Amino acid sequence: MKIRVMIYSLVLVIFAGGLSLYLYRAPAKQPKEVLTVSSTPANEKLTIPLNSTELLPNTPATALPLPIEFSIYEEYANTESALFIDEMVGQGAPAVIGKRVAMLYKGWLTNGELFDQSRADETGQIQPFVFELGAGQVIAGWEQTIEGMKVGGKRRLIVPSAFGYGPTGQDPIPPNSTLIFDIELLEVEM
Repeated sequence: MKIRVMIYSLVLVIFAGGLSLYLYRAPAKQPKEVLTVSSTPANEKLTIPLNSTELLPNTPATALPLPIEFSIYEEYANTESALFIDEMVGQGAPAVIGKRVAMLYKGWLTNGELFDQSRADETGQIQPFVFELGAGQVIAGWEQTIEGMKVGGKRRLIVPSAFGYGPTGQDPIPPNSTLIFDIELLEVEM
């Protein structure tokens, strides 16, 4: 009798595990945690499954999905604003409208293709991207998600097409693309 109960319990656990894998649409592993994502300006909270077994370089112990898993962000393609995930909250000066900010960044499509990143100068040193926040020098998704970020902070931005390059795209970004950026705020003009 005990063996039969144990077998039924095992079958139920296996079934439940398979079902939760399907619900999260994780490519290979069942997520063990969820991450709170902030949206601006409404500050609605969303959750994204995490894969805590694979770490990105220089990120905290709770790792974000890797580029091969970025297709999970497609479910946010029609949100009413860009979203962000704080990987590390900075301790320095906050980014405010009208100030110049210096950022390091990498940008991906949801298929995991890297389409842009901070560039190196002729000596091989990575140069920060500098722009004035609120001056329309970057896509709307960046304007929405960088304000309030503090120097030393790292964020992942999820930028729906409407707040990126829209239905026309911009080579090498196809039309209607949801974009993923990992950014780090290095400096805010004082």
